[in-house]
Amino acid sequence: MDAQNPHAIAEQLEQTFKDKVCVVKLKHRADHLASARMEIEDVYVDNDTDGNTLRFVGRVAGASQDHAMVAIPTGAGAFHASLSEADNRAVVDGGDYQVTIIPDPVGR
Repeated sequence: MDAQNPHAIAEQLEQTFKDKVCVVKLKHRADHLASARMEIEDVYVDNDTDGNTLRFVGRVAGASQDHAMVAIPTGAGAFHASLSEADNRAVVDGGDYQVTIIPDPVGR
């Protein structure tokens, strides 16, 4: 995957990671803002916000029924995503923000 369209990125990421346990990390420049280990349920572009936002939503991994969400703005600068075939990691860059999705090899 090597895409710049947020909707195409969301579709590809959902196909790749849906129902899999992943660590989803959000950075702003060098600052780590969020990290969640979740079973990915949905990846989508939320058009209801002031500007579009790419959201990753999932069930917190483990016995919890709680949910987690990590999001990146799509209009914060050049938007790009790539998927590493070597380790199946995905990186989404949007301006000064970056989301990394790392599959858990022992998760589903």
